[in-house]
Amino acid sequence: MAVPPLFPNDALAALRKSMRKVRQRLDKEQVWRAAVLPPAVVTQITGSHLIGLYSAMSGEPDPGLILAELGMDISQQPVPTALPALAADSDLMFRRWTRGDPLTESPWNGLQPFTRAEAVVPDVIFVPLLAFDDELNRLGQGGGHYDRYFACHERPLRVGVAWEEQRVPQLATRPWDITLDAVITEQYCYLRKVERCRSQ
Repeated sequence: MAVPPLFPNDALAALRKSMRKVRQRLDKEQVWRAAVLPPAVVTQITGSHLIGLYSAMSGEPDPGLILAELGMDISQQPVPTALPALAADSDLMFRRWTRGDPLTESPWNGLQPFTRAEAVVPDVIFVPLLAFDDELNRLGQGGGHYDRYFACHERPLRVGVAWEEQRVPQLATRPWDITLDAVITEQYCYLRKVERCRSQ
């Protein structure tokens, strides 16, 4: 007898569809602003040599707002940052990016740096998501890009960015899923682990 999946595909699809609507609704109703962060998280972010962001879309909170709250406004000063990009083999990577650098259309209908931008590994990576739970398991778009990236790059601090309504009691996990170290919403900062090595 075949073993049923840990979380039925139709249920996953329904949850993703529901959470996309939640994000879009909240983005129209409210202005997202990060909750007050614990000192340990602030230290990790402000002490980073390179920070991985993402280009917010479809109601995703903008991680650049977190940096602005910490006095690291990327529109005012050259904070060392990078953005995700898909390589030719569809693997996720990060390329160095500074505010004002040109971007090109990404395969996921967003924006990413051009291939001439340097490939890098950030110290802290802000991660978009559709849902998260109390154990900081993450539900993404379903491509597994971030899970594969984190399986190969264990050093970066993994910080999810979400609306509080994206929190669910429990997400069924699969063997390849990588948990987050923290999740920042407009109400709380949830922590699991915040210690990571810095860039050498």
